[in-house]
Amino acid sequence: MRRLAAITLAVLACGAPALTQPGTPSPSASAPAPTQRTPAPLASVASGPAPSMSFDSLDCSAAQAKQFDFWVGTWDVSWQGASGPLKGTNTVTKQAGCVIVEHFDGPLGGVQGYIGNSAAAWVPSLGKWTQLYIDTTGFTGTYVGGYEGSAFILYRATAGGAIANTGRLVWKDITADRLIWTNDRSVDGGATWQIGLVITYTRRR
Repeated sequence: MRRLAAITLAVLACGAPALTQPGTPSPSASAPAPTQRTPAPLASVASGPAPSMSFDSLDCSAAQAKQFDFWVGTWDVSWQGASGPLKGTNTVTKQAGCVIVEHFDGPLGGVQGYIGNSAAAWVPSLGKWTQLYIDTTGFTGTYVGGYEGSAFILYRATAGGAIANTGRLVWKDITADRLIWTNDRSVDGGATWQIGLVITYTRRR
């Protein structure tokens, strides 16, 4: 059984590496020593509904299954926070043959100790990419989409894969060592979009 839900939860539960960051405060009293932060992606699942998908098995041999490979790597990420520039790291790996797994570590939204994890795959039954995202604030999200011209766009969706047209994630200006990612919002059903967050990715060498 290689259903996306099972792979996603298994990868997010045990696939994220422990990070050592001297001087980083411990996010909770039960966490390891202050010099080490061990991400616990399942904490967000426990505090909210677990992502659930019921699509057909993945097809790692499909040409579309390689479309998201441009994102694989270790990236230095930077964005403008409410009180100034912020930065972090996003480590993206390819696991289980064709599942793109993200491990975001940085003060997104000004939240110290923020960790976000996602798993994405090409789903033949939809003819689209699907991404499941969970983080340490308790947020969970389902996104579907793929390439639109030169941009890779995933739209916020229902658990069944229907596009909600309320939010979207955009990867654009993609080169081998740099890209721009935006988190957009729509209040008119997708007729127009407003950029809410811009993150610059620079590949770490």
